[in-house]
This record gives sequence, C-alpha cells and structure tokens, in this order.
Amino acid sequence: MYARTRMPGARVLARWAAPLALAFGVLAAPNAHAQNSAAGEPTRLIVGFAAGGGTDVAARLVAEPLAKKLGTTIVVDNKPGGGGVLAMTELKKSAPDGRTLLMSSTGTLVMLPHLQKVPFDIQKDITYLGTVVQYPLVIVVPPQLGVRTLRDFVAYSKRNPGKLAYSSAGIGTGNHFAAEVLKKETGIDIAHVPYKSDGAALPDLMEGRVQMHVINIQVALQHIKSGKLVALAVTGASRLPDLPDVPTVAEAGYPAVEQAPWTAVIGPAGIPPDTAARISAALAEVLADPELRKKFAALGQDVAPRNPAETRTFVGREYERYKAVAAAANMKVE
Repeated sequence: MYARTRMPGARVLARWAAPLALAFGVLAAPNAHAQNSAAGEPTRLIVGFAAGGGTDVAARLVAEPLAKKLGTTIVVDNKPGGGGVLAMTELKKSAPDGRTLLMSSTGTLVMLPHLQKVPFDIQKDITYLGTVVQYPLVIVVPPQLGVRTLRDFVAYSKRNPGKLAYSSAGIGTGNHFAAEVLKKETGIDIAHVPYKSDGAALPDLMEGRVQMHVINIQVALQHIKSGKLVALAVTGASRLPDLPDVPTVAEAGYPAVEQAPWTAVIGPAGIPPDTAARISAALAEVLADPELRKKFAALGQDVAPRNPAETRTFVGREYERYKAVAAAANMKVE
C-alpha cells in the first residue's frame, strides 16, 4: 500500500539534530568561545552539526561552565557534514592531549555505522568522557484514528496488518529508528513513509494520511495541546512535565520500547588516564548544577550523566541494539 523508499546520503542523520535552539532563542554564533581568565591553549569542543541543533545547544550550554572548571578556554567548533562523520574524522586525527573533544550523539555513534561504512570504530578510536543529556520522544497519532493508548494502537495495527503507515524525518533518522524499535518489540506490521523533516510530515499526519510518528516533544507539543495530535506514550523512563498525563512506554505495557536519543562528550583514543579523569570529573560537576539542569529541561532534555566506564558500556549496548533494529528493518542509505 505504501512505497518503502530509499534516499541518498549520510546527511539524513543531520536532520535528527532538530533546531530546538531556534524555538527557544538559544542560538549562538559559530565558533563561540567560553572563557575565563586562565591563560593557555584553548580546548576545542567539536560539534558534528550546524549551529542551532540539539547537539550544538548541549555543547554551548556545557562549554562555559566546563571551561571554568578546567581553567581553560573552550571554543565550540561546528563541523557539519555526513551525519557527524566529518567531525569524527577531525577528532580521530587530533592529538590525544585533552585539547580536542567532541559532543557526539546517538545518530553518529550507534546508528550511522549500521547504514553505511564509516571511517571510525567506536571501541578503538574513542576515549569516552561522559554522557550529557537525553531527550525522550513522544509517540503520536491523528485523533481520527480513534485510539487513545499505545496498547489500543498496537491492537488496531494488528487487526489491520500492512494497512497503516508511520512517517519520519527520513531514512536513518532517529525517529525512523525509534519507530522500528516499536515495530520490532510489539510485532506490528506498519509501513514507513520518509519525509524531508518532521515538519514536512506533520500535515499528512494530522490529516490522517499517515497514522503514527515518533517525534521530539518540542516539535509536537503545540499540536498535542490543540488536539490535532494524540500523544500515546513517552519513550523515556519518566513522564514529561509538559505532558504529565501521558504514560511512559513501560507504564503502557511495553518496557522494551524504552529509548531516548542522547549526547556524549568524547575524545580521540589515547588520552592519558589522568587527563581523561580530570575532564570527566569536571563534566560531572557541571552537570550536577541545578540551574543548568533547568536550562536543559526547558529544551525538553534531561541531564543524564555517566562516568567514562559507564559511558563506554552504554554506547556499546546501544550500538548492538540499533544494529539489530537496522538489520530487522533492512535499513540502508545509498
């Protein structure tokens, strides 16, 4: 009923870093500096996406307080291209002295490698320093579908196998993976219709031409509040303050569907252990600040710190999870 299309290019993952900053006025100029009075060579915090996306905003919110903790200057350096591949290449060739770091993301580290060949190995080429934030997604449907809970949607889909479709921001994007996790864990048969962005998909979704989308809360909130979309469940571990009556997927009866895109600070392989420990400790102190947590919360992002060992284990687990999802869905980009 619905064509299962393919689209070209690694750039598809770049759209997953939604421009949250534009909605909240948090956009900073490229190559912004976070400074204190300490002298010395600056630290570069690379971002693999353009200024204004979710990963970029996380980098800019962390840069200034992290610079103060480390007694240095941090320059946020945007290197967009290839869904984060250009930035990873830049990181990989940098000196392992703790002066070049990268604010990376789910898409680059654990999704893109399953869609195409990438010039990095997440186990061999990275020093993990800590995770920063995660941002749960919301499963939404049009009101005319007549379902109000995730369990009802799953049941409806199983009564109508192959007749429904879900939209995404494109093949290989975060919400494409998220919807395929839902399919894999619930056993529903629902086709994928990729669009150029979440915004491009919304009119067809609200009109009922496609029947489901897994979306960032800030993109969908106004449409949920107005009744143009129905929120079935939140993919994260806890309910969202903006949608206190919407259950988590675990509360809805599907704990295996739980997931949330995340960001992490990493460095090139070979950073001396004492240097890595100093950066990681400073990052943990920064993320413990209640005021910073409030800033992230206003953007729909939850601070979710992990130490280096925990981060490496977590990323490895996420890599294997999305490898299985990509294989099951035969996800490819050309």
